[in-house]
Amino acid sequence: MKYSIIIPKLLLAVFLISCNAKTNTHTNQKLEPGYTGDDLSANASIIWDRDTKQTKFVSTLQGEWTLYGGQSVDSINFTNPLITGNGSGEFPLTIPNDKRYYFELITPTGTALLAERLLPMAGAYNLRDLGGYKTKDSSRYVKWGKIFRSDDLSTLTDTDLNYLSSIPLTCLVDFRTSIEIKVAEDKRPKSLKSIIFCPIAPGNLGINDSSSAKQVDEAMIKLYEFLVSDSASIYKYRKMLAQLQPPFSDRQLLFHCTAGKDRTGMAAAFILFALGVDEKTIMNDFLMSNDDLKEKYAKDIQDHPNLSGLFTVKKEYLESALNRIRKDNGTIENFLEKKLNVDINTFRDKYLYH
Repeated sequence: MKYSIIIPKLLLAVFLISCNAKTNTHTNQKLEPGYTGDDLSANASIIWDRDTKQTKFVSTLQGEWTLYGGQSVDSINFTNPLITGNGSGEFPLTIPNDKRYYFELITPTGTALLAERLLPMAGAYNLRDLGGYKTKDSSRYVKWGKIFRSDDLSTLTDTDLNYLSSIPLTCLVDFRTSIEIKVAEDKRPKSLKSIIFCPIAPGNLGINDSSSAKQVDEAMIKLYEFLVSDSASIYKYRKMLAQLQPPFSDRQLLFHCTAGKDRTGMAAAFILFALGVDEKTIMNDFLMSNDDLKEKYAKDIQDHPNLSGLFTVKKEYLESALNRIRKDNGTIENFLEKKLNVDINTFRDKYLYH
């Protein structure tokens, strides 16, 4: 005997609505972008492999997980997961290489927003998103897709430019001098609406091919102290930070210099301190330039190993700047508020997830 089930129209409508309102099967809560429960950031990340040109989800999680994706945080598609799994491993993701993607990770104990920190650029080595870092005194996280740091943009490909336009990147701050710009002019995405020049010229470091590694380190430490004590440099950093505060809104800003490690590294530190990120995390972000720039400056370091400090960053460099700030201003917060004109509360409200 055959049986059929007749579903009343009203019941069918309720059924369809409930299917479209996706829920976390582990907690029965409605799925939406953000962070809940356990901090998953140390056990899950989206990585772009420069060698294989492959984006992958890297997990050291225990238990089941599901990963959703979308071209903006607000458009993450919770209808169809990109990938599901159980436990740790590296899992390739099939996504376009000319568009920015954001991801929501769902587990039984928590959820997290993820994205590539190092952007998949063929023509830049050190272009990174400052999002995803947890603040030291709360459960808030820095917003993805708002503030980016980079080395020079002179060799970006068309695919790179399309990718940056998909963010969309709207404001560019350039810390390079006119001489640097003339040597390597930026290639810019069509999405840009504002270009701000904030040239910081540290002058002659007194280094030549025969300088010792110790002399290079001493010169770099002086450079970092200069960046946070020289009135002209402070003015340029203040001008950059002004682009991220009222009256400006809804900007996706990228700041850069030539290597994206010294002038840019200090700017990134200022932003992360203003957002309440802990100093250890800020130092780790600063030191990431060593891995990202390894290929770019490999030949220079091979030819002049004694000058490697010019092409890398060291913990002592940033520490010297922070010590100088504290000596001159008492605290980092005083420096940010009084010298760089950062309204810290407004800044955090704007660039931290609630």
